[in-house]
Amino acid sequence: MVFGSALNLLLFSKTYSEAILNKLKDALQNDKRRTYMFAVSTSALANKIKVLEDAADNLIFTRMEKPMKLFLRVERMKNVEFSKDEKEVPIATELLKEINEIADATRKTRIPEITKI
Repeated sequence: MVFGSALNLLLFSKTYSEAILNKLKDALQNDKRRTYMFAVSTSALANKIKVLEDAADNLIFTRMEKPMKLFLRVERMKNVEFSKDEKEVPIATELLKEINEIADATRKTRIPEITKI
């Protein structure tokens, strides 16, 4: 299994964005020797992320709701039955706040750095 998190950050590179997107898409569509699990945010670069969503065999969405509630919904799963019902993820509010703060700090520092590449 190959896991990649926050991969949408790489798509902010002016020089390498398209090449990275094409590599990720190719891995999802064509490399069946491995299972790929990519975590991306759809709040920025949604049109590029849609390319990956379309290429994925399995697609799961999460969303946050105030006050700090996390929800999960399975959009599709290859060759298995699943519930399409959205479910609240049982995670402590304090942990969600901590995760959110780390993500915000990372976006504020990494996006400007990656944009320069």
